[in-house]
Formats: sequence, C-alpha cells, structure tokens
Amino acid sequence: MIRGSGTYPNRHWCGDQFDLEEIYFNAQLTTTRRIKSITQVENPTAPLGWTGKHTVDENPDGSHTYRWRVRMIDFDQKTGVIASQLDHIDYKIKFEP
Repeated sequence: MIRGSGTYPNRHWCGDQFDLEEIYFNAQLTTTRRIKSITQVENPTAPLGWTGKHTVDENPDGSHTYRWRVRMIDFDQKTGVIASQLDHIDYKIKFEP
C-alpha cells in the first residue's frame, strides 16, 4: 500500500481476495470570490489527474471552499511496481467578475 499525508484510498473489491485501492489527494481552495472555472494545466496519462469535477461549500463567513480529487500515483498492489506518478500538477483558476 502507498500512503502519505493528505492522501486517502478509494477501495473496491477486485474479486482476487483483496480490495483494490486507488490513492487520491484532495486539492482545496478557500476564497471570498466565486470561481468561474478550474482547469488542469497538464494533461497526464490516465488514470492520473482529476475528473474535472469539483464541489463547493458555502462557509458561514461568506467565503467558499472549492475541493477536487486528484490522483497522483498509479501502482500495482500485487507487485508494488509504480506504473506512473506526478510530483505536482498545476491548475488555472478563473474567477467570476
């Protein structure tokens, strides 16, 4: 298994007597401005990167917290071999006027 600070697994039964895990990291931005769009700058090889979906929480102080899930590493659980990984990934944020 691969774990790190701020990561969490998405688990599902693979039918081979164990849970298959995909490791994700949550990207988060809190701002008082509304976001018009979030765009991933790089185009990593699937399954790395994000789905293009995000959530927004309206906070009591009037700010907004935007969150999206990013896959930074893909590995074979049986062998431990890392198929692909990212050290970082950039996003372009456009705010509403």
